[in-house]
Amino acid sequence: MRYYYFYKYYNKKQGLSAVFDAIEIQYKLVLDFFKLEDAGRVLVRGVKDKGDIKGNKALEEAYKLGMSIY
Repeated sequence: MRYYYFYKYYNKKQGLSAVFDAIEIQYKLVLDFFKLEDAGRVLVRGVKDKGDIKGNKALEEAYKLGMSIY
């Protein structure tokens, strides 16, 4: 049933946004399957080329998340 939801959701959207969403859904399915808890995520869209992340506030968020689970 969960895989049907994934397939249905993925086919509603198009482009890179759909790929990003599909990866996030797959991640949630893996957590559920192995009964793992998500310690947190920093998701940043539009980062593709070298330097795209430079100056993005997500870097600080990622650092804080890493330190909180270290």
